[in-house]
Order: sequence, then structure tokens, then C-alpha cells
Amino acid sequence: MQTYRLNLRNVVAIAICLAAMTMFASCEKGENQAEKSLVGKWVTSDYNSGHNDTIHFTADMRVEDYFVFVHTTMYPASSYYFTYSLTKNTIKITSHQPENEELSETFKFVLRGNSLTIKGFSNPFSITQETKTDVHFTKVK
Repeated sequence: MQTYRLNLRNVVAIAICLAAMTMFASCEKGENQAEKSLVGKWVTSDYNSGHNDTIHFTADMRVEDYFVFVHTTMYPASSYYFTYSLTKNTIKITSHQPENEELSETFKFVLRGNSLTIKGFSNPFSITQETKTDVHFTKVK
């Protein structure tokens, strides 16, 4: 009869490998989960939210609706658009402007179910020195 003998060193090595695999798997899942949860249409009732009350994060990493004033007032029928990227609890929004350099701003966000708060988002891309406040959104679809 053959007996299998595990020494303490092998047990510790296996435990460390399993812990590392679990840690990496949960990080990837968390970021993907936040990305999937963010996709959709969000509405705010904040009066200081800027030029619009709706923001739409698309699955192809675009931001629609919230910056609608740019399309209608500054560049009608142009290719002006916004994209976003996520890193942990921050969202980076980039404006892609025709014939200009790209502008980006990074904001911290809190996402809990159907509630989204973007910190200091009340007047994104503003060059004025006004105080920026948090904007609270509720998911509508």
C-alpha cells in the first residue's frame, strides 16, 4: 500500500497559490462588474448638475446625452464625442473634439445598485474656478 505524504512546505505553497488566484480573480470580476453596472441611462434631480439631467454610459465606452449642449451649440452635426474608462473607483471622461486636442478629466465615483454618485462632477471640463459638487444619479434603464 502506498501512502501519500504532504509536508508542511507543500501545503503552504498550495495555500498561497490558491489565495493569489482568488485575489486576482476577484479583482478582475469587480472591475468588470462595475463596468457592466455602469452601462445604461442615469438621471439626476440635482439642479447644479450642468447642462442636462441625463447621462448615458454605453457598452462601447461612450458617454451620451449629458454633454448634449456641445453638439447643438458649439459643433452642430460634427464628430464631437465623449468616451469613458474605469479604474477601480475612478472614471476618466475624455472629450474628442474635431481639430482640437483631446481633453480628459478624472472623477471618483460611488456605485451602489441603481445609485451613482460622481464626485465633483457638477461642471466637468470647466476652466472657471467655481466649486464643483457631487452629482447623484439614479439608473432608469
